[in-house]
Amino acid sequence: MTWGGQGNDVFNYLATAFMQSITPGVDTLLDAGILVSIESGNLDLICCTPGTLNWMKQLKWSDMPGFWNAQRSALSLNQTVVSFKKHYKNLRMYNILAAGHMVPHDQPGAGQQMLVDIIGSQ
Repeated sequence: MTWGGQGNDVFNYLATAFMQSITPGVDTLLDAGILVSIESGNLDLICCTPGTLNWMKQLKWSDMPGFWNAQRSALSLNQTVVSFKKHYKNLRMYNILAAGHMVPHDQPGAGQQMLVDIIGSQ
């Protein structure tokens, strides 16, 4: 077995879901009270933060106005701001600074802090 050798098999298996809208599914999760966390690296060219925010504007969750009006807070690591978080009820959005599409690679400390925050909110 080689690292990534099975990647094409996985991609081909999931191809029918590739580039399909997940908006209705996210609305269903939010309506059910399930915690939804969205992460965006501010340097990501593939899934850019402005694009993520535009996508979120399509959500029909009845509490979206509360999310948009919520204050965002800074998350720091070693006294340096590494991320911003905005949350309301069961929706959270993390904007990871100095990261692209691969947050765990670009900003592992910030990614870990985000996971600890998500897990700690359960």
